[in-house]
Amino acid sequence: MRILVILISFLLLLGCSDPEVIRVGSPINDGSGEKIEFYKVVENTTKINDIRQIFDSVEETSIPHSLSSDPDVFFTLDIPEKHVSEIQAYLWFLEDESAIAKRGQKYYSVSKEHSELLKYIFKKE
Repeated sequence: MRILVILISFLLLLGCSDPEVIRVGSPINDGSGEKIEFYKVVENTTKINDIRQIFDSVEETSIPHSLSSDPDVFFTLDIPEKHVSEIQAYLWFLEDESAIAKRGQKYYSVSKEHSELLKYIFKKE
């Protein structure tokens, strides 16, 4: 009986976790300031975990000289019910198929493999 109570409690806790979403958009600079035009919401937990793992593994880098002025993508990893944004980043996809991410004032290198996964997750449908 005690094991059943523990199992039910565990299952209830799993069901109570706050849902997370990834919001993906295109940065637009129209001269009056930067805006984000969001075009996709991702709720797939596998993709959300992939994003979290990628950003746990990126390494800080200096500002690349070849970076175009406008990023290709902006995304947030949010917990809407708590009004929390866990990750916010701009991404530039580079010619060598890697990417650069900017979070706050810091820049990070994203490997080719991770860049390809990000492109897949963020593609417009």
